[in-house]
Amino acid sequence: MEEKHQKTRLLDKDAFKSLLIALLILVAGEVVLAWQYHRIEGKRLPQIEQKLEQQRQEFERQTAENILKEFLNARIAKDETKAARYLTEQAMAQKETGVFKLIDNFTDYEITETSTVEPNGFRFQLTLFGEGGKLQQIELVTVQKILDQYYIDSIELAG
Repeated sequence: MEEKHQKTRLLDKDAFKSLLIALLILVAGEVVLAWQYHRIEGKRLPQIEQKLEQQRQEFERQTAENILKEFLNARIAKDETKAARYLTEQAMAQKETGVFKLIDNFTDYEITETSTVEPNGFRFQLTLFGEGGKLQQIELVTVQKILDQYYIDSIELAG
């Protein structure tokens, strides 16, 4: 009987040792996997953040361009009231001093260049066409973001 009891204790010790070894292997595996994950993420995270920033910037540019198009369509339709809603105080002051005409005789436009203006703005170069597709003028329009909305902040005639 004593011999049987001694075998059971020996088995318990071996089982305990096996369980301890298995647990150590599991913990070591988890540490290696966590290290590899952080190493991979350390390389990918800046790329992901850069991609998100590019997408945000493109979204902002597209939103500003859409406001510009709405403004230009109101000008083409000769709806001065609607077109004036898109102007900031600075652009309105430019209009009042004759820097540009809000309503003119152009019938079409083309956005030829776009650049970023810090902070929160874009500058668009426009070619305005009159009757028959004849070049009328070139304008530089600055669109600024003010409280989550874009407005026409400046219109300058090129040349």
